[in-house]
Amino acid sequence: MYLIISFIRHILSHLTLPCWHLKVHPDYLAGVFIHHFVWSAQQCLELKQRELGATAVELASRQEGSEESRRHLVEQSRDFKRSAPEELKKLAAPLLKSFQAEIDSLLWRSREAEAAFLNVSKRIAEAPDPTLHLERLEETLERLQDVEAANQQLSEALEREVTCQREHADRDRRLREAQLGLAAKLAETERHTRNLQAGG
Repeated sequence: MYLIISFIRHILSHLTLPCWHLKVHPDYLAGVFIHHFVWSAQQCLELKQRELGATAVELASRQEGSEESRRHLVEQSRDFKRSAPEELKKLAAPLLKSFQAEIDSLLWRSREAEAAFLNVSKRIAEAPDPTLHLERLEETLERLQDVEAANQQLSEALEREVTCQREHADRDRRLREAQLGLAAKLAETERHTRNLQAGG
């Protein structure tokens, strides 16, 4: 998940608003992108589920009509075989068998395709809603943004503290140098005073 967020932030960090020519913070754009993606995924899933449901209902009604049409054709072919002259039956028999074989083949393919569609439709209808995961991703991104902001603040505070420590160290060094200088001057002054007292 972190890789996805990093990738989105990397891509969005190079975007510039065309009208203002201002860099937009990538975390903001990543949040907007993920929020839009969550909304789009939810809308798309609901739409596809409705479409698949409507198609499944339509297929079921067509199956009933197809079975009825097939029964009617079988009945008509039986009537033809009963009422047609023998010579016509012999001529039409191969043609009727070919049509029957083709109809059976088409019916089998249709049933297989419809069964496959209904299976896929059922799986999609039963599939968990991905928006929950996408919303978690959005929350994770928001937390990551908060952590990065806190990290930035801590980094700035640490930098100020390091600068302050350096200034204190420099001041302490200067004070020690001044103290050593004063001690040397004091020793020189005492020696000079003793020399004056001894000479006088």
